[in-house]
Amino acid sequence: MDRVMAYVRDGIAQGRLSPGQKLIENDLCTALGLKRGPVREGLRMLAGQGVLDLIPNRGAWVRKLDRKDLADMVQTLVSLHTGALFQALRRSSEAQLKAVLDPIVAEMRLAMAARSYPALLREIGRYYAAIIDLSGNRYMTYLLEALHVYHYHRSMALEMRIENWPVYVGTLEKAHEAIVRKDFIAAATVFEEHAQRLQAVLAQDTTPAVFR
Repeated sequence: MDRVMAYVRDGIAQGRLSPGQKLIENDLCTALGLKRGPVREGLRMLAGQGVLDLIPNRGAWVRKLDRKDLADMVQTLVSLHTGALFQALRRSSEAQLKAVLDPIVAEMRLAMAARSYPALLREIGRYYAAIIDLSGNRYMTYLLEALHVYHYHRSMALEMRIENWPVYVGTLEKAHEAIVRKDFIAAATVFEEHAQRLQAVLAQDTTPAVFR
């Protein structure tokens, strides 16, 4: 069961599985070397966590978060990240922040240059997870895992046009500059402004949406 759940979560995070995609039980059994019972139990667990839509006698699909779900997640995440950032800046030196976060930003830039959006999403997720790790607050780590942020990023990607991504990354780089100089107010302001911009995007009627 745990292997099934990890396989599906990793598949979403790595871009092998997309929101709205149907999962084929036989394929999962073959890929994992498991019988149907453990596979079905894993799918039921993921459906209970909101990762999948499970329809009796029809199958399981990767859930596509709607815009209301995404807008709620944006505000939840900015609150979580801001709290983690406050603690991380109190505990870490500028050298420590740079050592942990600079390599992730470098990978993010490479993914952006290559237009590898699944890789870009993974690095964005890694960046925020690293801030929570730096905070030293393990309960925030539990919360991040429970929120299935990889799922949020994949669904958000479907709501954004390609031209939005440089703006998204540029905003994160601006926050990063403030973080590594330990300017909490500046970084928190960027996070909040970015959240407001994303929520405005999600309120638009057009699909995919455009930053204004």
